[in-house]
Amino acid sequence: MKYRSTSAPRHLYHNVVVTLDRDKDINNGQPSALASWIQALDLKNLAAYPQAAAHAGDGAAFDPGPCDAMPINAGVTHPQALWLGRLRAGGRLAMPLTIAISPTIGQGIILKFVRLPGGFSVSLVTFLAIFNGGKLRDPELEAPLRNWLSKAMPTGTLLKLQSLRRDIQEPEESCLFHAPGICLSANPIISEPEEHP
Repeated sequence: MKYRSTSAPRHLYHNVVVTLDRDKDINNGQPSALASWIQALDLKNLAAYPQAAAHAGDGAAFDPGPCDAMPINAGVTHPQALWLGRLRAGGRLAMPLTIAISPTIGQGIILKFVRLPGGFSVSLVTFLAIFNGGKLRDPELEAPLRNWLSKAMPTGTLLKLQSLRRDIQEPEESCLFHAPGICLSANPIISEPEEHP
């Protein structure tokens, strides 16, 4: 990526990419892109709630505790078990699922996961390029993920995403992406029936 040098702070208030480390090609991303990912989490105005808290940290080590929404700002190969486990009922996770195109940059998609009574629903938010998440990437998933995304992105397959399966099962027709520890499925979540008195 080409960066333009500037000494005018006013340029930082534009919807542009600002470099953080030119040698590693790491930037802050366009503010409008990050805003769209946060919007996908369907957050309400948190300022009115003193019990609301926002945390920033290394996603490979930070334990946020139980939470309602979680935006991930680095490319990963799969949702971390800790993230999914910490979502409350109805909790949302926006996460870049990417393949590495350089040592520091990945490209792929933002997925939205929602914790429902029967599991996790999954939907496509947008396409993106973003810096890689380091320890949040599984080298064993790089090749199968690259193969799947290269076929799924141009064919509309991503629009069929409905759920995340975490159980161990053999691949079946509804599995859109199936690899150890992750299965993105075209099957909807089957909610557990409500108990009536």
